[in-house]
Amino acid sequence: MLRRDLLKTAGAAALGMTLSGALPATAQESVKVRFGYIPDDAVGSLVAIANANSLWAKYGLEAQLVSFTNGPSQVVAMEAGSLDAGFVGPGAMWLPPAGRAKVIGINILDFANVVLGQPGIGTDVSALKGKTVGVTEGTSGEMILLQALGKAGMTVDDIQKVNLDPATLVPAFITGQVDAAAIWYPPAATILQNQPEAVTLASDAAFYPELAPVSAFLASKEAVAANREGLVRLMAVLSEAMDIRYNDVPAAAKLTTAITGLDADTVFSTLGSDKVKLFKTAELVDATEKGLVYNWLNARNDLFLKLGKIETAIPAEEYYEAQIFLDGAALVK
Repeated sequence: MLRRDLLKTAGAAALGMTLSGALPATAQESVKVRFGYIPDDAVGSLVAIANANSLWAKYGLEAQLVSFTNGPSQVVAMEAGSLDAGFVGPGAMWLPPAGRAKVIGINILDFANVVLGQPGIGTDVSALKGKTVGVTEGTSGEMILLQALGKAGMTVDDIQKVNLDPATLVPAFITGQVDAAAIWYPPAATILQNQPEAVTLASDAAFYPELAPVSAFLASKEAVAANREGLVRLMAVLSEAMDIRYNDVPAAAKLTTAITGLDADTVFSTLGSDKVKLFKTAELVDATEKGLVYNWLNARNDLFLKLGKIETAIPAEEYYEAQIFLDGAALVK
């Protein structure tokens, strides 16, 4: 299953379903929201937890859940008016400062992106000069590659970049068709299972805490204006699901198998590791109120400007709808 952000079209949407139920005592009537998600460990786990614990019904939310393979296509769907909210990883966080969507909450810090080199290639990114590097353009895999090259004083002109879908990139590396792969876990784990001597040349962890790999929930500008109540209740559902996940990661991994199609051990190998930083709702409330979330987001703005992904950036203070998250978090009991 893909768990990062491929820049494709809204036609990537696959599965739609509606979940609703009895209203919570505090709600007068149910509210509808169309929520896009990726069936992976990062956000698929929250959908699985919400389903298993009837959280949609608890908060009086009639949720149309739409499965996507990537984040940017969800933003395209938002812009087309067919989706209210969704999820993107750190590679697609250029979309809010570009004015194409609003942030309504943070999910995880994602340290799962890596640049892997073939055995014997060397020990640092400079070894990639002139080499073929497989990467999926528009993803957080591309972002870690660009960051690593920049840190080494190199650009994409110094390598032979090959744009490959992750499903193609993994076997291409395993069979030696590319010298390196800029990718993420769990696909990176598949590579290492087959090529245990592959070298990790770069990872997100090397750029933290100066640069936090933020993954976030986004909403369309129209939904923020016209369906604020639906978004607040959505953040209540996701916030409670994050608390449940944080408190029992092994159980969350088991539930997530129904969404991802991956076995529980594979899901836990990411969720239960240092490849992601999971949060409790209270931590994110504190980080928002103290301004830390704005710092994370503005640092990514600077990164995207530096890499030429965007020409100008809207400040995080203008695109992070913090009160929607805070109001949703306040509903969680």
